[in-house]
Amino acid sequence: MIFRHESFQLWESECMGIMLTRRKDFIHLSKAGMQVLSMGSEEQRIIQDINKVDKMIHSLESCNFLKVDKNNYLVFECAKANNRVISIEQEFIKKGDAHTGDETSFQNLLNVKIHEVTLRELLLFNSLYVCKTLTDIIDIVTAQPEPLVFYKSFLELNGTNMVSVLSFDSRSMQYLLKDDFAKHFSKEYPLFYRNKIQKGPSSDQKFFYRSAIDSALRNN
Repeated sequence: MIFRHESFQLWESECMGIMLTRRKDFIHLSKAGMQVLSMGSEEQRIIQDINKVDKMIHSLESCNFLKVDKNNYLVFECAKANNRVISIEQEFIKKGDAHTGDETSFQNLLNVKIHEVTLRELLLFNSLYVCKTLTDIIDIVTAQPEPLVFYKSFLELNGTNMVSVLSFDSRSMQYLLKDDFAKHFSKEYPLFYRNKIQKGPSSDQKFFYRSAIDSALRNN
């Protein structure tokens, strides 16, 4: 289990950290508020804020499925709430000369940008899940004036995006992957990578892993 979590604090601002041994949560307190970092093995769980509103917290270990190899590093760049990125990196030794010596370096393999989901987006996703036919799904997908929401990755979708979820339907994919929407495609943040898919009731916290390309080949 290899992680690196990056966040920043101004040197003149007072802050403190507390490690809770029971749940293995790290609590960071500062003028900006409180941050909870789940370092245990529990995939996800519900906590409540000061207003008694339920929040879902995901552990660092819950993102292990993104690794290409078990020895990869997971880097969590969370300095800004609206720009959170999970990077998968591989450590290697860069050979140097007699004066500089060898240097430990990291090669970036994959980046996943995590977005904050809005109420409108949640309602849209719920509408897709309650559709009774594939035609209903196609109608909802094509009716959206801006398809950007389908390319965003959310923790609420276990770190994947809706275009991967819809990969079982060739007509949805044909529409969402059109050249007309090429402005939303990025080499830095690829659309397709290994996905974590719920298996059975959510309370069991059991998952299987499959890419959108594998799902498309299985269903088309």
